[in-house]
Amino acid sequence: MWGKIPILFSDGECQMCNFCVRFILANERNSDLHFSYLKSPFTKRFINSELSSVDSLILWRDGKFLTKSSAALGILSFLKWPWQFLRILYLIPKSLRDKVYDHIAKRRIQWFGARSTCYFPNSTSEKLRFIDSSS
Repeated sequence: MWGKIPILFSDGECQMCNFCVRFILANERNSDLHFSYLKSPFTKRFINSELSSVDSLILWRDGKFLTKSSAALGILSFLKWPWQFLRILYLIPKSLRDKVYDHIAKRRIQWFGARSTCYFPNSTSEKLRFIDSSS
């Protein structure tokens, strides 16, 4: 069922990751993207074992897993203009993009804090896009 549906897997306990999810919901072009938290049972079943140690963002899109800066930039195609303009960052070599991503990801809890609970949407239409453990 989930093979062709884009899914963003994020750290539900990270304030920065929760902000990103809320930002996406407020600035998206359509409702194509679905969400799951990295620690959910669904995520543990869905992602492959080599990605099980990723603790920030994973984007499932077009049958592929994107991580690090590629996942972050991949999200931009789901957003309205002018945010899509930031796709120009793909011109930066992936190795350099990933170094910057790793630097931020390593410090995100220290800089932005953590939550004891994951963000949960308010509207019914948004709730339908969050894949929970019963999926």
